[in-house]
Amino acid sequence: MRKNVFFLVAALVAFCGSPAQAQSLTLSDAVYFYTYPIKSTGAAKKLVGHNCDVFELALKVQSGYTDLIMTEGSSSFNYPDRINSGAAMFAYTLYSAQADKRFTLVGKSTGGVQQVGTATIFGYCFSTKADAWVMLYDEVDKTCRHSNGTVISNCPVN
Repeated sequence: MRKNVFFLVAALVAFCGSPAQAQSLTLSDAVYFYTYPIKSTGAAKKLVGHNCDVFELALKVQSGYTDLIMTEGSSSFNYPDRINSGAAMFAYTLYSAQADKRFTLVGKSTGGVQQVGTATIFGYCFSTKADAWVMLYDEVDKTCRHSNGTVISNCPVN
């Protein structure tokens, strides 16, 4: 696990180019959710980053699977492969100029809202802005929360 985090940091430094540029980009916020339930379509988990210059997802599916949708501003695209529990830790980085970036974890089911898997989710927001943050939006209970369980009252996704 530590090797994966060090790899992500090394990738950030490589992405930023010179050491002078890397120094201005700092870890602004992060969330961690362990053994979090992944629900079927219509009940997605959305990891949301606001004002993140670089927004990273690190994901380990413990059981079942998840499908992944990435959104930057108003543009969305599906990750082409389903991420199953047998896969190694998965990581993806969004780094467009858009203020809002999102990773949506969802499964497909024909029988309503069902749990299709569990995952450990890490979200990292690297930014040059002081007001950058990250949180998880749960479409089942319509809440935004940080990893300590604190519900965010002014949820920007609602």
